[in-house]
Amino acid sequence: GLPHVLVDAPVNVTLGDHFRGCLRHITFHTRALDIKEVQQGAERLSRKQGMTKPTRPIPMYFSSHDDEGSREMRDRFVHSLQDSADDIELREVVIRNTGEDQTQRFGTKIDLILKAIEENPPGSYVIISDVDIRFFRPIRPFIDAIATGDYDIVFQRDEDRSLQGNLGFMAMRCSHQVADMWRIAGGVVTQKRRGSTGDQRIVNRALAEPSFYGNPRLRWTLFPPELATDIFVDSLTRDGMYGTGYNNWVLFHANRYGRADMRSSRARIAKMNLLSYAESLVV
Repeated sequence: GLPHVLVDAPVNVTLGDHFRGCLRHITFHTRALDIKEVQQGAERLSRKQGMTKPTRPIPMYFSSHDDEGSREMRDRFVHSLQDSADDIELREVVIRNTGEDQTQRFGTKIDLILKAIEENPPGSYVIISDVDIRFFRPIRPFIDAIATGDYDIVFQRDEDRSLQGNLGFMAMRCSHQVADMWRIAGGVVTQKRRGSTGDQRIVNRALAEPSFYGNPRLRWTLFPPELATDIFVDSLTRDGMYGTGYNNWVLFHANRYGRADMRSSRARIAKMNLLSYAESLVV
């Protein structure tokens, strides 16, 4: 069954309740399904279509750096993964001699994304991940759930006051259309790169308004909030809208301290401290 009642929705809203936030692509249900009904429906569909659980591990691509401090962050990221090698296959690209400038050090993920799409069968899914993440539960069930839909890319929700995607942890379908979107967005990022780390802003603009950059229109959505970003969690904690839900976290992404004017070593220390704090919250 699905790991979340409504995979697309950051929050379920009962008609008549007071709500403060962003709504898009609303569907009204006369009666909300509970998790048992969702599981039963998925089982019936599986039997009807003769579906079996995929045995192929899903590749998860990530970049790491070869300096000592970065290796520690990389190792803790890898060791926190809760999935077996039969479910998630790690594929690492090591970046060497990048210095302290975050613009040069992290650059754009376009090359990594295109490599992942080119190396895998059309129509299959791959994961692209940053290393400033801690895993607390298996992620394979979430990828299997979106694979039954018709999504090209699935992002973490970046923050509470929009439905923008965060580029730190993504699942995407390997296709020419997806690759074309990243190539076009990458070209824009390269033009605007001086002193900026605006990759995410450009990609979200391309997704929301494909005609603006002339890229393909893709079907994309967001993971549920259990795949948490720090900024999203902080917004929820301040506002008290949905509660913190630390013990429901599947993963936590320390998506702060990425400014171009911050030295990479200082940003890494801040991220490591934040990740340690997140680990202390989850019991």
